[in-house]
Amino acid sequence: MSIGLKSDSSGTSGSIVINGSDAVLVTPTGITTASIQNSSITTAKIADANITFGKLSTSATEADNVASRTAKAWVNFDGTTNTGGNCTIRSDFNVSTVADNGDGDYTVNFSTALANANYATQVTGSTPTSALPNTTGYVGVINTSTSPSTNAISILFHHPGVGNKNSEYANVSVFST
Repeated sequence: MSIGLKSDSSGTSGSIVINGSDAVLVTPTGITTASIQNSSITTAKIADANITFGKLSTSATEADNVASRTAKAWVNFDGTTNTGGNCTIRSDFNVSTVADNGDGDYTVNFSTALANANYATQVTGSTPTSALPNTTGYVGVINTSTSPSTNAISILFHHPGVGNKNSEYANVSVFST
């Protein structure tokens, strides 16, 4: 199967071409509706069907769409290490340091401040095998004793019956508009 694009002579519209035949009319300002226009690709009476596409957002540009759907910061770090008060960062985006505040207690510092502190955070991790009596059931949570800010977020790895424990593979992602 071959798929291509074909523009009309005015450049105001075009078609998606499948196996040499026009299949879907496309306009350069974005697709809001499209219809199958070639009966040779009809397999289930779709030749006359209209297909409506919803917009990803009300944003005017694709760059804005992408920017509002990507992480503003993320980090993968080893919470069992402490060099100069900071954990070893394995990989990151927009994170300058991860401060080790004690057992299972960390502050992720952003390289560039976020637009606001109303972001969504995802925290995951693992506890080392030395975290007995229970190496399962630890959860990564936002530390509510320190409010999230545009510059940093504090997190804990905690088990209700055991307390805070260091996370060997700790991961934090931050999403914001």
